[in-house]
Amino acid sequence: MLMLILYFLLSSACCTILDEESGSHPQHLHNSLPPFIDVLPPGPFYDVDRSANITALVNQPAKLNCRVNKIGNRTVSWLRHRDTHLLTVGPYTYTSDQRFRAVHTAGSEDWSLTVKFAQVRDSGMYECQVSTTPPMRHFIWLTVVEPKTYICGSGDVFINTGSNINLTCVVDYTPKPPSYVIWKHN
Repeated sequence: MLMLILYFLLSSACCTILDEESGSHPQHLHNSLPPFIDVLPPGPFYDVDRSANITALVNQPAKLNCRVNKIGNRTVSWLRHRDTHLLTVGPYTYTSDQRFRAVHTAGSEDWSLTVKFAQVRDSGMYECQVSTTPPMRHFIWLTVVEPKTYICGSGDVFINTGSNINLTCVVDYTPKPPSYVIWKHN
């Protein structure tokens, strides 16, 4: 072990002497930062790709995510714009509406606002705010939709006995295809 330590000390000293003789400065590649580090802002910044607008189904949970990189000791708050209501600060909820809740896992860069049983009236702009001076703001639009269905064609269809019929059901206002469709007569 002692020989290994001496080897590293002597090889780094030797390289430093050789660099001084050649007039160049020693390069410490193992201590250098990645080349992109100079591009990143010095303080907190939003990852807008992970903090996008959300479409949720009525009576289902809606999760608005706000990813803040390099947050340090700052706090994230959520505000609802339609009534300028403060919903959460850090992990604490400041609304009497029990459907709203702040979610953050220690060590994570994600600060989420969840709305249990989302309603159409919850649609609108929400603000993820970081406690810098002045405060940093990122806006996320929540759209809560209620799926609507209709059968293509006119209301009445006349066919001959024993003939085939093709009915097409269209489901609008849903963020993802339904798991199943139930057909009923009358």
